[in-house]
Amino acid sequence: TFYDTVHFAENAAGEMVKVDIPTDFSFSTFADHVVVHCKSEWAVPGTDLVFPSGSVVAHPARSFLEGSRDDFTTLYSPANERCTYGGSSETTDYLVLHALENMVTKVYVWRFDADAAAGAPKFTLVKEHAAKNCQSFSAGGVDSNFSNDLFVTTDGFLDPVTLSTATAPDIEITTIFTGHEKY
Repeated sequence: TFYDTVHFAENAAGEMVKVDIPTDFSFSTFADHVVVHCKSEWAVPGTDLVFPSGSVVAHPARSFLEGSRDDFTTLYSPANERCTYGGSSETTDYLVLHALENMVTKVYVWRFDADAAAGAPKFTLVKEHAAKNCQSFSAGGVDSNFSNDLFVTTDGFLDPVTLSTATAPDIEITTIFTGHEKY
């Protein structure tokens, strides 16, 4: 149906394999991890793990596609029924997650460390930003292959839509985009 998707990905052997997640979930990749948006509660088969509806989790891609489910990192989990995941964007080194929590736009900036020591977390939460004065706030990577630059859009009841630029992780330090910048 329109709301269900069967995902496939290429494994280490170069074969296309079905991604073993529920069909209502979203699936993407970031660095060497898969990122899964749980649109309903997920009791992960073969484990004691249960991720609530609205959670966003990451797992090393290679082992995930081979069936391992032992190395999840929870990137977002809604605190209550008034919190919802709103999407993500990426830069070279950062994964930026958007959420609406109790009617406030929040952005979580996660740094990915490809060289983390064995057993050390590869994702580290480096910044949480709450939009001020009931504003809407979104940040999207300019070119995730080459930079940590972001386009930031804000607007509110008394503020016009404003396009700015920022550099992750400092998403709150913005420069209004005039169109003369080179992007």
